Amino acid sequence: MITMKNNTLMMAAVLLMMSFAACNNSGTAPSSPTTEANAATPVAITKQQAIDLAQQFVKYQGYTATPVQRTMSELQLEPDEYASSPEGILQIRHAQILEKAFGARQFRGSRWAVGFEYSDDIPNIGRYVTMDSAGNNIKMEPKDIELDWLLKSPLTIKKTDSTAQHQ
Repeated sequence: MITMKNNTLMMAAVLLMMSFAACNNSGTAPSSPTTEANAATPVAITKQQAIDLAQQFVKYQGYTATPVQRTMSELQLEPDEYASSPEGILQIRHAQILEKAFGARQFRGSRWAVGFEYSDDIPNIGRYVTMDSAGNNIKMEPKDIELDWLLKSPLTIKKTDSTAQHQ
């Protein structure tokens, strides 16, 4: 006898297997790329790994000049991004940014920001992808970024006896 709990668990397992099969058969990165290291137990990724994941993400999501075909369920929509078809979204995104990341930086403690230059050469302004320290929860941020911010070292605070001095 199959109970409601068993049925729900079976459906979840089937959906999970189907999503893995779709990613593995497509030959492309998933919409939220992950590494083997962060799939089981969250492990902090390096700057280069954050850049690699972000570059895979923007290519898969159709922001670069590389042509892609996606379904609506494969696309991660930005706030205020609307279209009746994936083709419409991909047409708007196509060749918006360069494929190679401009730079990366940790912020807000352990989150990664990876920036990309616009294709039409707007000086020091671009788009950026964020993710957590393990390379999960990756998304394109809806706002522009000043790209030189990515090259600066995070602010450290050095405490002295009675005051805090910025370094």
